[in-house]
Amino acid sequence: MKNFFLFLFLLAFTSFLLVGCTPEIPCTGVGVVNGDFETGDFTGWIVLESDQFPQVQSTETYSGSSAAYMGDGAEGLDGPGDNMASIQQIIAIPSCAISPELSIYYQVDGNDGDYCNEYDNMKFNVNGTEILCVWEDSSGWQEFQYDLSVYIGSTIILTIETWTVDDKDPVDYYVDDITITWD
Repeated sequence: MKNFFLFLFLLAFTSFLLVGCTPEIPCTGVGVVNGDFETGDFTGWIVLESDQFPQVQSTETYSGSSAAYMGDGAEGLDGPGDNMASIQQIIAIPSCAISPELSIYYQVDGNDGDYCNEYDNMKFNVNGTEILCVWEDSSGWQEFQYDLSVYIGSTIILTIETWTVDDKDPVDYYVDDITITWD
């Protein structure tokens, strides 16, 4: 009987060592820096095109108190510059990431055209490839999600840009709560 209890003890102890004490290695990464724009500026972002826009605004936010106001699709974007506003961020997707996903909340107020390249738009690009183009009123904040699995173990460049061809119809573009998550 004593040997039986010793056998059970050794079995339990071995199981504890093999299963219970195996340390999990966390899959960490910074993800998007200041994706909610709560710093009140573009910390973590590279502002590529700028005249009057982009700007961080403390109204019209999805959550929190700040959002990126990417342009008004009228006199602000159609100013002395090249009718564009854009920001970008370089983000590493760790090799241990499982099912990485980009999430962006956006809002478009107004409409000036029938499709993405006619008059005004806001485009989202990953490594120069367009993943979303919006141009018409979104009826409030909308979430866009994009699978980043093909970029596991590499670095991506996320670019958000707005453009207008005229100053006729104001169309306001906002982005907020940009995140990348993974399992």
